[in-house]
Amino acid sequence: SAHGGWVGGAMGGEIIVFNPATGERKSVVKRDVDVRDVELMPDGTVATPVEGRIRLYRISDGADVTPQEPGLPVPGERMQYLGKHWFGSSWHGTIRRFNESGDADPGVVLGGASGSFIGHLEANVEVSNPRGLAAVRDNMIAICGIGGVVQLAEWQPAQLRYELVRRIGSVPNANGIGLDRDGNIWWRGGSWRWADHCGQPLRATIETEGGGAGPAAMLGGDIVVAPGMRHGNVVLVNGPADTELRVSAVKAELKQWPTPVAGFAIVQEKKNRVGLAVDATGAGYSLRLNRDGAPGGDPERIALKSAEPLKTLTSLGSADDGQRLFAGADGAVVVFALSGDQWKETGRWSKWGDGDADRFGSSVTITADGDRLWVSDTDRHRVLVFNVAPPQPTLIATFGQIDRAGDDMAHLNTPATIAASGQRCVVFDSANQRLVKLSLSGSSLAAVRNNRP
Repeated sequence: SAHGGWVGGAMGGEIIVFNPATGERKSVVKRDVDVRDVELMPDGTVATPVEGRIRLYRISDGADVTPQEPGLPVPGERMQYLGKHWFGSSWHGTIRRFNESGDADPGVVLGGASGSFIGHLEANVEVSNPRGLAAVRDNMIAICGIGGVVQLAEWQPAQLRYELVRRIGSVPNANGIGLDRDGNIWWRGGSWRWADHCGQPLRATIETEGGGAGPAAMLGGDIVVAPGMRHGNVVLVNGPADTELRVSAVKAELKQWPTPVAGFAIVQEKKNRVGLAVDATGAGYSLRLNRDGAPGGDPERIALKSAEPLKTLTSLGSADDGQRLFAGADGAVVVFALSGDQWKETGRWSKWGDGDADRFGSSVTITADGDRLWVSDTDRHRVLVFNVAPPQPTLIATFGQIDRAGDDMAHLNTPATIAASGQRCVVFDSANQRLVKLSLSGSSLAAVRNNRP
C-alpha cells in the first residue's frame, strides 16, 4: 500500500513504512502473527486486520488509535480503503464494499463467493481472487486478478454493483481453445465473440484448477468439451461456447489420468461419441459422451497404437465425422484409424513436397475440421491449412513468415494451440502472448483484427 510518498508493507509480524525516494524506513508495530494486509490511510495511520477486525496504528510511534472497539469488520482479503469505502476480495471474483462505519454498502459488488449471498452473480475467472484495487475515477476502479490481467470496473448505481468494462493484459497461456460455427471463441474459462475487440472482458466464465481446462474439442460443431480438474477431481467442462459452461464430474477412480492432458479429441466408436484424453505418449482414457458433452459412462484405459513410440504428442484432432484421428507429435502429423477397439497408426507425414518450405519444424500442434487439417508449425512461426481428403494431404494456405518471428499482424512467434471451424481459425501466438484470429478465403489466409469501439 502507498500514500503520500510512503509505502507500507509487512515482513512477518512487523509492519513497516519506507520512503523510496529517500530510503528512510520506520517500524510501526510488531505482532505475534504474520501480517497479510497493510493499508496506509489518508490521515497518516496504518491499518491492518487483527482477528477479523481492522486496527489502526499511528506511524510515528505505533500507538493503537482504533476509533472504536473492537474495530471495524474486515471486508475480505487484501483490504483497501478507496474514497470513503473499505474494499475486500475473495474467490469467485468477489469484491465487497463497506462504508467508513463498517456497514455493508451494499456488501458484494462484484462476483459472488459461496456464502456471500443467496443467488447467483456472474463472476469472471480472470478476477478470481483479486490481488489489488486502484481508484481510476469516482465511478471506476481497476482490479488486478490472480493471473496478472487488469480489469476496469464501472459502478452501476441502479444495480448497486460494478461491471467489468475493459480488459487490459495479454493471453499468457492457452491449454485449450474452442471455436464454434458462429465464431464464438472459448479460452481457458470463458468466451469471446468473433467480433469482440482485444479489450473485451471474458464472457460467461467458469473456474477450474491449474490455469484453466485442458485441450478442447467441439461436439457437433457447437458444444465445447474440455477435460480439467476441480477440487482435485477429474471433470469435463461442457456446453455451448457462448454460455456459462457446466463442470461435470467424471465419477470414477482414475489413478492414471494424464497430467497434464496433452491431447483431446472426440471420435466415433460404433454408435457412441467418445472423448479421448491422452498424455504426451498417447496413453490415457476414453470417455463416452452424452449429447450435451457430459460424461456418459465409465472411462476406459487406452493407448494409441503407433508404429514407433510417440515422444511428445502435443494435440489430437478428428476428421470425417470422427472416423479418422490425427495427432501432432514429434514434428509430424500421425494418422490413426479404429481397428477393432484400438486406434492404430495408418501413416505419418512431416513434409508434403521437396522444397525446404515443404516440411514442418520440430514441433507441431494440430486441429481438424471436416476435411481440413490446421497446423501450428511452432518452430517455423506459421500456420498451415491442408485438405486431408484421401489420397494425400494438399496444402491450401499458409499464414506467417516462414522462419521469421514477429509481433505485427503479418507475423507469428512460436504459434501453438489452435482451433478451427469452417473458414475460421484461432491460434495461440505463444511468444507474443496473444490469440490471433484467421480467416480463410480460397487460398488466402489472413489475420482478422477487430478495432476497439
